[in-house]
Amino acid sequence: MISGRDKRAFDAFVRDHSDRLVRTAHLLVGDGGHAEDIVQTALLRTARRWRTARAAPEAYARTVVANLAKDRWRHLGRRPPEAPLATGHEPSRADASDALAERDALLAATRALPQGQRAVLVLRFFEGLRRVAGRRVPRPAARAR
Repeated sequence: MISGRDKRAFDAFVRDHSDRLVRTAHLLVGDGGHAEDIVQTALLRTARRWRTARAAPEAYARTVVANLAKDRWRHLGRRPPEAPLATGHEPSRADASDALAERDALLAATRALPQGQRAVLVLRFFEGLRRVAGRRVPRPAARAR
């Protein structure tokens, strides 16, 4: 797939950017396991197209991650909703700190957003991007209440 000098460059790219790609994927899909799977697939696709991607590998891989997240949302949208198991008791959240509760609330609110808004939120605020694949990431409009 990749040979010699390109392999070393790709390996360095993976070492330097994998954590950030996993974080982006996790914010997009809301699940750590699925995020890691998406990044693995994105890195494989980036490796396959390394001659094209090596000019801007992080942008290429990030685009693949975003597209794979959209594919997952589409797949989940066609799937019937899951019902929680009735166990008779709920786990105690008394041990959770305020920070953990706030993080859970933010993640729940992020998951409730439509996929386009979630992608903008992740790319604009968590990744600090103004442009993705040559297009400007829209700034959220201020709302009057």
